Amino acid sequence: MRTDDTQTYDGITREVFDRLKAGLTNAKIAFPEQDSGSISSHGLTGDFTYNETAQTLTLSVSKYPFLAPKAMVLENNRRRHHPGEALV
Repeated sequence: MRTDDTQTYDGITREVFDRLKAGLTNAKIAFPEQDSGSISSHGLTGDFTYNETAQTLTLSVSKYPFLAPKAMVLENNRRRHHPGEALV
């Protein structure tokens, strides 16, 4: 997997991580109970690792939906989680 397929988010507290898991579960997306693992839904597959001490969440995407180009998925995710960044 290339490094551009991996993104790390800082400042993710346990409360935020638990809300993320609950939201995905409510959306009928199976999410492991552990702080790391794999997740797959709607043609998107990847791994996640949550580090509570460092307050980071790392997402690595290994499979993208057929009709959604990788660049579109990653850019949409970047805009949603880093809205203050200038687009290049």
